[in-house]
Amino acid sequence: MRPFFVLGRFFIATFFTCAEASAGDSQLLLSFKASLPNPYLLQNWVPNSDPCGLNGFTCRVSRVSSIQLSSIPLSIDFRYVSAFLLAL
Repeated sequence: MRPFFVLGRFFIATFFTCAEASAGDSQLLLSFKASLPNPYLLQNWVPNSDPCGLNGFTCRVSRVSSIQLSSIPLSIDFRYVSAFLLAL
């Protein structure tokens, strides 16, 4: 009985850790979007949404691991991008 209890606690802890990580990623991405000259280019990035479900995002263990923005006409200095996206 005890091994199942320990295993259950592990899965619950993992679930909440992943949910918190995803929420943190989402907040960083929304901050990046707000810093753009034209934030409407990324209009599908909305609060309280899981970034792992968006087109162009690749996630591992509920964390954003890569973003594909080549189809979006962005013109921005990398220094602004790095402040938000390198924290992911």
